[in-house]
Amino acid sequence: MELEQLLPLNRRGFGEDWEGVAQREKWLVERKQIFKSLVNILNEAYMAEMSHSRTSVVGVWSVPHATVQLFDLKRTTEKLRYLFYSIEWNTEILQWLASTAFEILPLRLLIFYVRALKYLHYKLPKVFDESGMLDKLDTSRKGISEGLKTWIVTHKPIHSSNTSSTTIPQQQQQQYASSPSSTTPSFSSTPNTTAATPSSTTTSTTTSITTQQNTPIVPPVSIEMKKKVLVVLAPCEFSWDSPHLQQWRNLFEETWDTEAVNVTMSSTDDSVLKKLFHEKLSKLEQAYSGRKLVLVGFGVGVKAVVTAAQHKAVSGLICMAMILQNKSLAMESSIVQKDLQQLEVPVAFLLGTEATKCSTRDLEDARRQMKCHQQTITMQGADDTLRCNLNRKIHLQMTQDSIDRHKMATLNVFIQHYILRETTNFQSHLTRLLHTAKRPPIPTDIPDKLLRLSY
Repeated sequence: MELEQLLPLNRRGFGEDWEGVAQREKWLVERKQIFKSLVNILNEAYMAEMSHSRTSVVGVWSVPHATVQLFDLKRTTEKLRYLFYSIEWNTEILQWLASTAFEILPLRLLIFYVRALKYLHYKLPKVFDESGMLDKLDTSRKGISEGLKTWIVTHKPIHSSNTSSTTIPQQQQQQYASSPSSTTPSFSSTPNTTAATPSSTTTSTTTSITTQQNTPIVPPVSIEMKKKVLVVLAPCEFSWDSPHLQQWRNLFEETWDTEAVNVTMSSTDDSVLKKLFHEKLSKLEQAYSGRKLVLVGFGVGVKAVVTAAQHKAVSGLICMAMILQNKSLAMESSIVQKDLQQLEVPVAFLLGTEATKCSTRDLEDARRQMKCHQQTITMQGADDTLRCNLNRKIHLQMTQDSIDRHKMATLNVFIQHYILRETTNFQSHLTRLLHTAKRPPIPTDIPDKLLRLSY
């Protein structure tokens, strides 16, 4: 059955602008951004189809039209795959996105959406099914039918001689579903009768990816070097075991020996934090005799870190999401410029460009008067909790986990260079962290611009 016959004309949002529906139903900002990205992807596919159709009629286009359609389908599917990856294949959002798209998208866009879903299911069947995006679609609505869902998840069998070159292994399915790429990966076949035969380029690309995944990654920090440093996570308003900070704790533990001081306190009461932290430092100095301590503070915990910098075993500080006092912000737990001027150990500052409690301009004013070595690491589009907004993640083609690992690689370089006085390489730290991620990206697909943004 043809796809056009499975898409009836009478639907709830037929002829209605999706922005009007979003305003009337009061969509969340995040969902507006996701749906807008979907519409932009489908509009690009529609305009490309119209352009190729016109050029093929007048004889300008030398490539067969079926081949061009296949290329456009791959490109649209890759963009759609990354959109799903940017929301981490969240089942609830994917189900809402699918049901809303089937209800209110115009037919000229909906047909490209369904084709891309079919091709995505063909390449990533397990990941697609586990996401459950088609499980809770209301089949009673006129725009959705069981026949349409069956059409999406049904594919024609492939000849056994081509199975080895067209079937994506389970590991690569998860890899394609999770890894952002600067270039569109070459898919080897399509689920319809216009499928092209796999090329030698695709085979060599798949081979090179497999080789890189199987190549052991040499740790940039040796065991002897690791025994020279102890990273101490200072107490703050959050626990280091909480979901808010567990990610950063795991990143530090992947490279260095780490001790966390968990005392959850109010953001306005830091006296108890500092007292308990000083007591813990004395015990750690005795337990880890001869090691250099690197203190890490987050938010309110930066105050405890700065006041403990005079401890003789402390060799460096890492201040994350610092609260810097200014004319419009005066808190008991905030850092004043006078506190920073007294520091003598190397300091690394990690802050978001959209933070309100410590702007990059205020920090630069304070840095000019500091006498110690310091380094500022900014997270583009991040707020006071070092979380990037959705638009920034889509622009960078990265998830929050990938962004955090890029910045963690820079912090590792800071520790190895300023604390241990050892030569190191940023790329080695980054490659190591990306390969230990739950959803490791392909190293060759990391855009070069991200490496420049890391410093």
